[in-house]
Amino acid sequence: QSGSSVGINMAGKAEIVKKLFDTFGNTKLHRGVVSRSFLDKVTAEVFQQARSALTEAGSVRLGALGSLQVTTRKARSGYHIKDKKVVQYPAYNTISFKPSADLKEAAQTATVHVKRSVEKTSA
Repeated sequence: QSGSSVGINMAGKAEIVKKLFDTFGNTKLHRGVVSRSFLDKVTAEVFQQARSALTEAGSVRLGALGSLQVTTRKARSGYHIKDKKVVQYPAYNTISFKPSADLKEAAQTATVHVKRSVEKTSA
């Protein structure tokens, strides 16, 4: 990888729950207020449903964000530099993301922050 990174890290489950709580924490429900544990359960269920959809159907649409899809990488051969041998890498499944048109458009107007690493110099 290069010495610079672009953008920010995606929020983890705990961060998403906190943001949901900050947004909806005082919202009245049928029998009370929204609690952190309720939002934790909702977030866990959303993640589980996305995982189930990927497992069962091979794809899941994430609304205005885009979609995740299981794709198969074909088997290939490579070269092991240390052993100086040709090695075979088997086919495997991975997940690909296809952004929606709205997300692509938003990316065109986004402000990108580039974090540059400090070069080490030898003395």
